Amino acid sequence: MESTIKSGKHLSKNENISESTFDDVNLANSVFKNVNMAHVRFEDINLSAAVFEDINFSNTKISNENYEGMTIEGILVTDLLKKMESE
Repeated sequence: MESTIKSGKHLSKNENISESTFDDVNLANSVFKNVNMAHVRFEDINLSAAVFEDINFSNTKISNENYEGMTIEGILVTDLLKKMESE
């Protein structure tokens, strides 16, 4: 499938692009609001300094990760994992 989106800034509103594939795409500084990402798969993604607000992570799986500096409700995830390992 050939790309139909050319480089540059875009506004996509009230669109259905389900089952799309994004490969080697730069989405830095983008904003996702009111987006349904149920059942999506992320591979080889850089989310450094990303902010997640009002997110439903139920049944989400994270593996092969780097949590350095990541916080949940202001608590370092690495500290939470160390605490869980010691219990």
